Amino acid sequence: MQALDTLNDIEHCLDALKRKVELIRADITGSLYSVDVLMTRKEAGDYIGRTVQSVDRLCREHKIKKVYVNGMPRIRKSDLLYFKGVEITETKQPGPQSELEHIIQRFK
Repeated sequence: MQALDTLNDIEHCLDALKRKVELIRADITGSLYSVDVLMTRKEAGDYIGRTVQSVDRLCREHKIKKVYVNGMPRIRKSDLLYFKGVEITETKQPGPQSELEHIIQRFK
């Protein structure tokens, strides 16, 4: 029984680590599209190192804005970055590309 609990804890930690790595990758890309992602309150709390209750308090204090999607509260990653003090400059979204242009862009 104790081994099962340990495995569940390890799995939970790996999932949290995977989410953080994905969020860091999105920060490194620098495109506004990857930064302007809707996150759950739990994901937002993990991202800024706070609890869900702290995220709710920050929303009530209007430091972070909640967005409702299908009745469920979500928080924009760009708002969390602004809360952390990171300035986001809007980058130009590339227009539609042909498959050849996409391949050439990958190897530049």
